[in-house]
This record gives sequence, structure tokens and C-alpha cells, in this order.
Amino acid sequence: MVENETTLSDHRKITYELSEVTLKDTNFSRLKIARTNWIDLRLKLTEGFKQRTNLDSAAAVRDTVEQTTEILHKAFADTNKSRKSNHPNANSHPWWTLAFTIQRKKVRVLRRRYQSHTWNDEGRAKLRQTYKKEEALYKLNIYQAKLATGNNYWEILSSASQFGTCYTIAIGKSQAQLQLCKIKKLDGSFTIDIEDTISSIIDPTSRMTTQIQITRVINTTPTSTLQVLVGALPLDLKADQESKAFRLTHCREKITLGESRISGPEIKECQSVVRDHPARANKIDWRKETPREYGVEIFTDASKTLDQVGAAFVAYDNKRKIETQKIKLSSTASFFQAVAIALTAALIWVNDYLKDKKQPIHVFSDSQSLLRELNSNKPTLLIRALKELINTETTIRTVNINWI
Repeated sequence: MVENETTLSDHRKITYELSEVTLKDTNFSRLKIARTNWIDLRLKLTEGFKQRTNLDSAAAVRDTVEQTTEILHKAFADTNKSRKSNHPNANSHPWWTLAFTIQRKKVRVLRRRYQSHTWNDEGRAKLRQTYKKEEALYKLNIYQAKLATGNNYWEILSSASQFGTCYTIAIGKSQAQLQLCKIKKLDGSFTIDIEDTISSIIDPTSRMTTQIQITRVINTTPTSTLQVLVGALPLDLKADQESKAFRLTHCREKITLGESRISGPEIKECQSVVRDHPARANKIDWRKETPREYGVEIFTDASKTLDQVGAAFVAYDNKRKIETQKIKLSSTASFFQAVAIALTAALIWVNDYLKDKKQPIHVFSDSQSLLRELNSNKPTLLIRALKELINTETTIRTVNINWI
């Protein structure tokens, strides 16, 4: 109500009160109060409504309502806690793009669709296969993006001065515990501890020529040279060591350490033994049966010579040869990797050949070490991928793996 000469009303003030009430915070709420800091909000509103004015006209009432609304929204925006996301994004990961966000949403939709489809086993198996393929493609794209970022980062390091970025990386890693090397005295004995070494070097009363020369060297040598005396690796050697380790582990390049050459693809990645609980281990059953010459039968093999490595498989359908594939691998690949790749290629091919048919398949391999590694407690990444492929196939059809 507005005070004027006609009404002589004394209701000239609007009283604001902030109290706790039970409201249902829904998606249609104007203000999201679930993450509001109520103490800060009360202080903000108290500060915003300090000034009081008389309402002597309708325009004053309208202005007061607009100012009140603005103060409420501003106080809410300043005291509302932001929700932090733990998912990768462009701000937290430089290799993340909008395409990854879209693909991640697609993978989640396929996963929910597969998990909620419980009324038809056949339809559920198809949905799981579609979800697993999309998830594998999503992980592959992320791996390639990370690898490209690492290669680009290494190119920047390689083009930079060796006294620039490489030294920045090595800082903090070359600082060892301060230790003075033992020195030999004129009587043939060695110093016992740090105090004895320092006393032997800087003793002003000593007339030993060797000690005087050492003292002069310390007084005239640059600080970087003293790292040798304290047993720390010089920065240039430490930077070279860090760069070689990065190229070996991330870029899979060949490096030279002294007279030895190490190839990146030959390095076996360390796997955590506690990643999978032993009680939840997924065992792959394999047998020692002979071919029966009916149905789909696949035979895998691999070979390795001094400079050539290859993998192959041949497939029969009721004694009729239907497919033969030969794969040439890098000369650095091992025989074990070759037989694993042969089995992987055979399973990928048979999935495209049979599609959704539930016809059982029989796979024969002459590598018992590969079949035993399928149930190892510490499988490599290649074996993990092979096991996932076998498990995906078993959801559609029966897969019999045999050693001959």
C-alpha cells in the first residue's frame, strides 16, 4: 500500500524475511537451491537490503520490486556452489574434443539400452555386441588422440634448446641426497664420513699438495661441476635420460643406452596384479580335441625367422575351405605376439562371416603357451583384448578352443 495524502496509510515498508522452508527442487525450478550456501546467502541479502526508501508512488513500488528481484538473483548466483565434473573435458585434457563428448554420450546410451533389455536374451546379446564395439572404438580414438598429443609434445621438446624445456622437465629429479665422495689421503687410507672429508679438503693448516689442489678446484670450478662431487647426475645427462624414457614408454621409439639398443614395441607394459579380483576372474576354457571335419573350423598358425614374422589362419565350413588370411608383422614382433594376432584376426573374421547366426565354431591352435596365458593372473594388453573378443563371441555362439 502506498502512502499519500488521500489514504494517509502508514504501510510504507516492505519487510523481508529469510527462513528455512521445505521446497522440492525440480528441473523446472527457477532457482536451484540444492547447492546454495545459506550462510553466505543470508549475508548477501542483509547487505543488499540495507537501504530503505519510502514508497510514495506506484513507480516506486515497481522499481523496488525490480531491484528486489535483481538482488535475489545476484545473491543466489554468488552463493551457489558450482558442480565440478570428474569427467574429461577440454579444460582438463588438451586432447579432448567435442567429438569425444558426443561419442561418450553414445556409448552411455548403448550401455543403458543393453543393461535395461532383460526380457529377450537374443536381443540383449545383440545390444551388448553393439555396445562393446562402440566402446572399443571410443577407447581406440582416445588412445590415438593421446598418442598424437604425446608425439606433438615430443616434437616441441626436440626442436627446443637442450638448455630450455628439457632442463625444466629434469628439475627436481636430479637432486639426490648431498653426499661427498670419499677421498684418499696421503697415507693411503680413505675418509670415513662427511666431516672427515670436508676437514681433509679445506683444512687450512694442512700442507699436503693434493688437498691444496682440491681446495683450489672447488674454489674455481662452476657450480654445475660440483654435482659430480656430490654424486648427482648432471642436468644435461638427466634431461637426456628423461627424454629417452619418454620416447621409449610413450612414443614406442628405439633408443640407445650405451652400446645397447632398446625397441619400444619390445617393451612389455607392466600390469597391476590387483586390478582384477581373483574371485571375479573370467576363465577361458580350452580343450585338446581333434578336428571333426564338420561345421566351421578355423586353424591358426604363426612363424618367425631371423628377419620376418607372420601370422595366418585358414577356415573351413563342412570341409570346404572358405577363407585364408596371411598377416605380415614387424620384424621386432615376437612369436607369441604373432600367434595371438592370428587368433584375434580369426575371431574378427568369423564374427563378420556368421554375423548373428548361433552356429558353433571350433578354433584350433598349436600354441599351448598362448592358451595358458589366456588364464594368467597378469595378462598383457594384447591378451586382455583377445579375452574380451572371445567373451563377446560366446554371448552369441558357442566357441570351442582346442590345442593340437
